[in-house]
Amino acid sequence: MDDLARSLCHLTPLAINGGDQRSVHHARVATRRLRAVIDLISPVLPPKQTKAMSRTLRHLRRRLGPLRDIDVMLTHLKDLRGHHLAAAVLAMQRLLHAQSRALRAKITKKEPPTRVLRNLATWPSLQSNIRHVHHDLPGLLRHSAAEQLAAFVRQARSTLGAAKSPGHASPPAWHMLRIAGKRLRYTLEMSSAAGHDLPPQTAKVFKQMQDALGLWHDYVVLSDQALQLSVQQHLAMTNPQLLTSVVALLHETQRRASRQLQLFARIWAQQGEALAAQIAAL
Repeated sequence: MDDLARSLCHLTPLAINGGDQRSVHHARVATRRLRAVIDLISPVLPPKQTKAMSRTLRHLRRRLGPLRDIDVMLTHLKDLRGHHLAAAVLAMQRLLHAQSRALRAKITKKEPPTRVLRNLATWPSLQSNIRHVHHDLPGLLRHSAAEQLAAFVRQARSTLGAAKSPGHASPPAWHMLRIAGKRLRYTLEMSSAAGHDLPPQTAKVFKQMQDALGLWHDYVVLSDQALQLSVQQHLAMTNPQLLTSVVALLHETQRRASRQLQLFARIWAQQGEALAAQIAAL
C-alpha cells in the first residue's frame, strides 16, 4: 500500500502535465489498486477515516479515465491503417488528438497536480489507522477473495449462458463480467502481497481471460467513438466517402471485439471451473 501511494504521488504530475501514456496508465491502475485496499479495510474502519482518500482517488481516476481511453484507441488505430480504412483512421486520429489536448487543459485547470498531491497527503493518516487493524486483514482478505470469486464465476456463467441463447431475457453482460474480473484480480494481487501466490499456470490462465475482456472493451470503445464521429460531423450528408471508410472501420473493430469474446468463452469452457477451484483452494 505504501508503494502504491508513493508511486501515485510520483506519477500524478507526469500523467496530468507530461502527456506520458505510461504514466496515465500506471497512475490510473494505482488509483484502482488503492481503492481495492480501501474497500478491503472499510468493514473495520469508520467511513470518515477513508472518505478523503476515497474521494481523491475517485476524482483522479475519473479525470484520467478518458485520457487513458484515448491513448488506447490511438494505439489500436495504428494497427488498423489498411488501405480501405486509411481515411477513417486518419479522421479518428485527428479527432482523438484534439480531444486529448482539450481534456488535458480541462484537467490541469480543475485538478492541478499540486491540489491532487495535497489531497494524497492524507495517506499517512489512513496508513496509521490501517496499522491499528492489521490483525483483521487476513480474515478480511479471505472473505473478500471468496466473495469476489463467487461473483466472477456467477457472472461468467450468466453472461456465457445469455450469449449462447439468442432469445435470452437479457443480453450478455460482458462489461459486468469484465468489472467482476478486475475486482477479483486486485484482491488476488493483495493475496500475493500477503504471501499467497496463485500457481503460475493458474495466474497465466486468469490473465488470458482478463486480456480477452480488456481487448474486447478497447474495441467497443473505439467503435463508439467511430459512431460519434459519423454523427457529430454528419458524414452521411457531408462526406459519404469518409462515412464508407468509417463503416468499414466499425465492421473491423466489432469483428475484433467478437473474436476476443469467443476467446474468453473458449478459455472458460476449457479451464474456467478448474481455475475457480484452484483460486478457492488458495
